[in-house]
Amino acid sequence: MKLALLILLFSSLNAGGHGGTPFPTSEEAIKDLFPGATLRLDYITLSSSEQKRASDLAGTSVSSQNKLWRVVGEEGELLGFALIDTHRVRNKRESLLISWTEDGRALSPRVLGFAEPLQYLPRAKWYGQFEGKVLKDSLRLRGDIDGISGATLSARATVRAVRRGLAIDEVLSARSSK
Repeated sequence: MKLALLILLFSSLNAGGHGGTPFPTSEEAIKDLFPGATLRLDYITLSSSEQKRASDLAGTSVSSQNKLWRVVGEEGELLGFALIDTHRVRNKRESLLISWTEDGRALSPRVLGFAEPLQYLPRAKWYGQFEGKVLKDSLRLRGDIDGISGATLSARATVRAVRRGLAIDEVLSARSSK
């Protein structure tokens, strides 16, 4: 099965430190997910009805202006979709690389930046819960996703980001099938 990688940039947040090691750049995270891939920059704009539909599906606000990178394999095949979602967790910003397969199944989110205290940053194993999940009502905390004691706001923000990505995928899939 082919993947397609769409990177949606809500806003940019540079890498910061985590345990003395900087967070990966978006390109590094993509290369980790898709070794040997080529990036192609594109732009998408959701119509007001598409934006409303995506927001309704996600259960949270979705931006209409998006920067798009298509990730292509060595043979020119589309490899996957992903987005860079920058949002506030408490008072400071976090950027996550959200990615999913062509059939709408989430891959594990990658942290690109986290300006909150690091004690509120979930462990990599927690992000692994998203692997293979699809956009449905149970994609929420205390549903398909276990919470994190002491990092509830970070967990909620991640769930919303993944839901936004999968909702945008659904809207773009509907657009291309017309």
